[in-house]
Amino acid sequence: MADGLNSRDTFAYAIKKAFNYWSVLQISREHGFGGRNSFEKEEWLYDSVLQIFTENDVVFPDELEDFISEAIFNEFDTVVEDGTLNVLCKQLCGFYDMCVNQQYQQVHEELNKLGSLARRAPAVIAVCNESDESEEEINSQNFERVPNGNELISENNIQQEQGMEMETDEDKEWKVVRRSKR
Repeated sequence: MADGLNSRDTFAYAIKKAFNYWSVLQISREHGFGGRNSFEKEEWLYDSVLQIFTENDVVFPDELEDFISEAIFNEFDTVVEDGTLNVLCKQLCGFYDMCVNQQYQQVHEELNKLGSLARRAPAVIAVCNESDESEEEINSQNFERVPNGNELISENNIQQEQGMEMETDEDKEWKVVRRSKR
């Protein structure tokens, strides 16, 4: 990384903010997938990503994606399949380039955009606990956010209870995060 405390500090701030806006980590945190040491695991993840950038001349998004994917699986018992990890890694590489080129204002502007997008993005979670349901059965169900946002229900259950068909809005983007079985 370019010399200067400001580059490193700005990039460390960008890493932390980008992860905090990432829906997968938000959902994992909200549902306690990281266990009681969740906060420490998140801090370790931020520091590890910063270390990857500071110790390597070139960091490619796909290599960073492999590292973060494995870390999220191992530390938060979560599998990321919604494509947001690739976007996150490209953003982190972009923030790094901006910091190296001392474009700190642009980094803050991009983070502000991320923050406004993160507040608008709906998210849905399907938790896979060890039960009688197979993963295929869980994957075949369509999930929706309940109006109060605290629980999930499947479309099939609604149709059976209400006796009418539901319309699905394909324009909405849903993010599904599944807790893996060990």
